[in-house]
Amino acid sequence: MFSVLCSLLSITGKDKERRTDNGEQITENRQRRTDNKSAIRNPQSEIGRILASSFWKTPIRMKAIIPVAGAGTRLRPLTYTQPKPLIPVAGKPIISFLIDQMMSIGIRDFVFIIGYLGEKIKDFVEQQYPQINKVFVTQEERLGSGHAIWTARDFFRDSDELFIFFGDIIIDADFHKIIDNPSSCLGVKRVHDPRDFGVVEVDEENFAVRVVEKPRIPKSDLALVGIYKIKEVSVFLDALDFNISRDLRTNGEFRLPMR
Repeated sequence: MFSVLCSLLSITGKDKERRTDNGEQITENRQRRTDNKSAIRNPQSEIGRILASSFWKTPIRMKAIIPVAGAGTRLRPLTYTQPKPLIPVAGKPIISFLIDQMMSIGIRDFVFIIGYLGEKIKDFVEQQYPQINKVFVTQEERLGSGHAIWTARDFFRDSDELFIFFGDIIIDADFHKIIDNPSSCLGVKRVHDPRDFGVVEVDEENFAVRVVEKPRIPKSDLALVGIYKIKEVSVFLDALDFNISRDLRTNGEFRLPMR
């Protein structure tokens, strides 16, 4: 399924590297369209890696898409009665970290994709965050991350940009630098054993050229961590529609199109 977005969104660009205050290495990339070639902007980072896209010159309408439908089976017995996004870390529910981070960069429109114990998540967000604009969409069947986003498509198709942030992770990063960047963004982290993750492969010029889900023999140690900024929403939706209408799955699930 990863070839779909690649064929529709063909971009290349030059990289420039810098380091953040906490030592993360970021590769910045300014893109231009090409006829038949795709390159993904690639921050050599513990937190972020950049996908290519285009410049924006006017105020944008950005929505945060928060998938929180999973059952959190690896945290049982804690998640038998409490959804994973509401598990407290340092006295604060996981989902609060990401909502606060999105609000700190000016996002006020949220789409939450709920499922397992979803009413508890809905009640928490409505009580704790009355100031944000929010929609709750139920994913009836857990068929993968791509299917979760596709389920909520009618609530964000009019957005200029999306920030997808999976609701069971905590990330310490400068999100202002991601939002201000003229490119789409993809977050990764170097891991010791990439076989349990979606893995980003890069070429000799430090461009990401392929995403492989849980490879038996990984060619990279750059694992997807669950944050994405999407600039070309219509292209992204076309790729999702293509995969789902043709039942294109990876390991039985619909994944987010990366290429």
